[in-house]
Amino acid sequence: QAYNCLIHFYKRRNKMPPRNENSSSLILGTTSSLTTLPREVLTHSILPLLDHFSLAVVAKTCTSLRSTVINFLTTNKVLNMVAVSRRIEMGTLAMAGDRKKEAFMFLTKNTTVTCLRKLRIDDHQDMPVASLNTIKKVIKLNRNLEELTLVNMKLTIPVLQMISNLPKLRFMKLSPDICQDKEDKFSDIMEGLEKKGCEIQLHYDYF
Repeated sequence: QAYNCLIHFYKRRNKMPPRNENSSSLILGTTSSLTTLPREVLTHSILPLLDHFSLAVVAKTCTSLRSTVINFLTTNKVLNMVAVSRRIEMGTLAMAGDRKKEAFMFLTKNTTVTCLRKLRIDDHQDMPVASLNTIKKVIKLNRNLEELTLVNMKLTIPVLQMISNLPKLRFMKLSPDICQDKEDKFSDIMEGLEKKGCEIQLHYDYF
């Protein structure tokens, strides 16, 4: 299951107390309390306060809460894969690439989310969070993106042209040296975005 990678790191950094009757009662009582709350309360008042790793933990608790988390992800407006990637990379690097991809698929509901306003990816070319085609699909489905960070990624001209057509984009951060093309269409696209009122931030500090 896609969220297992997030669970793995959450458990390593947040060790559970020894099992006894009191702790078991506390855990069961907490779960029971959450499941009795209206879904609207969980979706609008509780889940937005949790980081992505905590969302994965809640989703693992029971079928009902998993359904609630999945429903929340369809309305979530911010996906910060920078924080997710860095935390995963603190674990076993040999597994980091696969775990980041699994996390991205979980948090985007297998690339079906459509409500994102902010998407942040600071990638590593040796262990990317997703293929360019997968990220392109997410961007294409989220036409109302306002902020887009795609650092350390080689963005092709067709992808950049698609991004330039996002009607509400007001901020973009990317790595120009990786994206430059022989015909210098990159510069034309960046200039066109700036004319539309989009702030362009160029990133040069690579891994």
